[in-house]
Amino acid sequence: MHSLLLYLIQNFVILALLYLLFMAAFRHTTFYRYNRYFLIIALLVSAIVPLLPFPAFNTGGVIPLAALNNTNVETPTNINIASGTPATTSTGSINYQMFLLGAYAAVAVILLLRFFFQVRKITKLGQTGNIITKGTLKYVQIKGLPAPFTFMSKIYFDPEAHDPSTLEYILNHETTHAEENHTTDLLIASVYCCLFWINPFGILIRKAMQLNLEYLADRKASALAESSSGYQMSLLSFAVNLPVSSLIQPYGQSFIKNRIVMLNKKPSSAMQRWRYALIVPALVLGCTLVAASTTPNSASSLTLEQGKNDSTIYKRFIGDHDGYARFVSRHTRYPRVNYNNKIVGLVKVAYTLQPDGTVTDIEVLKTPENGEALGAEVKRMVSEFTFTPDPQSKPHKTIQSVLFQLIKADGTVLGGSVKEEDKTSPFAVVIGYTKN
Repeated sequence: MHSLLLYLIQNFVILALLYLLFMAAFRHTTFYRYNRYFLIIALLVSAIVPLLPFPAFNTGGVIPLAALNNTNVETPTNINIASGTPATTSTGSINYQMFLLGAYAAVAVILLLRFFFQVRKITKLGQTGNIITKGTLKYVQIKGLPAPFTFMSKIYFDPEAHDPSTLEYILNHETTHAEENHTTDLLIASVYCCLFWINPFGILIRKAMQLNLEYLADRKASALAESSSGYQMSLLSFAVNLPVSSLIQPYGQSFIKNRIVMLNKKPSSAMQRWRYALIVPALVLGCTLVAASTTPNSASSLTLEQGKNDSTIYKRFIGDHDGYARFVSRHTRYPRVNYNNKIVGLVKVAYTLQPDGTVTDIEVLKTPENGEALGAEVKRMVSEFTFTPDPQSKPHKTIQSVLFQLIKADGTVLGGSVKEEDKTSPFAVVIGYTKN
């Protein structure tokens, strides 16, 4: 859940940057084709860049174990002294996170189903009319159609609803949409809005994309028209009460004022193309923000030092890095025999994470002297790990290190030092409290 939330935040920030750049620098230019490519790339970049392995900015220091007695340590409510019964498992946080994840996925699935239903409805409509094929394009004549529109290579219109001159304007406009595959842009934007439904900039980008595609079609259709003013009047005649879908380009759909303004706008000078160089610093800023936001999380008060980060383990664990730390702290008990005899020290356990999410080949590599029970406890805890399946992955072997410590009433720490070569990630500390 933490990974998904971070990804969505990074996605939001990058798309917001690119949208604001478009509105500030590109929207009022007549470089419609460049703008078309920019808007598509903006969606793809915002979805892909947060997935790239940028090096994180590590601004935090490591808390040395030797200084543990000077830090605020969690109360021992989550440290269990083994008594022959399994430790109590706190699953409220995990269940809450899974609920939110499920809710987000459910909304995305509902929107995708609605999207596919709309596509199916439009494609079925194309089977009901009289079809005239010209090259790669198909003109579908449907009586009573509210407004002409284009979907993929099919142009839908009612030939009896328009006079010959208006019909010529319409077909020139819609033919441009079909020939230049404008529907593909809208399909990409619609799927994006379904998957990233929580990001309002996705909807704003899609609206900007629809308007820019209209500019492209208007420019070509107006150039083919005998009278530019006649073409503009035909747009006005379609401007009222049109049913508009986000998947189609109805002739004369909304944005009429913008379209007429841009039709009469003087073409932007070639010198203004320098504006597109602003994309580079915008992308650099976006990547920098992504790297900054992926700063390694402070694990928890039980994770005081860590070595090289095992990202595979954290990414596939239910709850990510923080969830992993919480799981270790809540599921590990301090064996009574070791607690009573004040046995402290480091336990290292190796295990293999399989593609199906199961844990195999659990092996105790190291325990303190007379600390076999500590090793057995960590081995038991590791066997309860829950990972998400990843059929495309390979078996991944890692080492879980757990340092068992005791803190006496006077603040003295027993078991407070770890050799540098023994530090591994994941790394956790289990603390017990004793009066003497």
